Amino acid sequence: MRTLGIAAALVLLTCTPPARAESAWFQPPQWGDVALLGVAEALIVVDVLQTLDLKHHPDAVFGEMNPLLGQHPSDARIIGMGALGALVTAGAWYALPSEGRWVAPAVVIVLETFAVVGNARAGMVIRF
Repeated sequence: MRTLGIAAALVLLTCTPPARAESAWFQPPQWGDVALLGVAEALIVVDVLQTLDLKHHPDAVFGEMNPLLGQHPSDARIIGMGALGALVTAGAWYALPSEGRWVAPAVVIVLETFAVVGNARAGMVIRF
């Protein structure tokens, strides 16, 4: 729970509007910034949906690799951590100056691509 509180505090801090709206720090996002954020958020959703399939593989020797989730997380914990990750990503994206706004989604895209590919190789699928 301590990690959740720290993450929530970081989201609140990163979502605070700048002191001066006319400063060079904050410029409205460009379409490329929004597209990168959309891809990052979509990959988080795919990772969460794949991870929810973990319980359908009881014979697998692997478990969840994310130490924040634990070895065999509940569905609620998976969804909650995914939502928190999406909020932190969006908060960091919003808080960064316009020139560096691409950094947060780019890092998430790289990390989530490894997670999604690893999940798929392990046999996890998206179930509806």
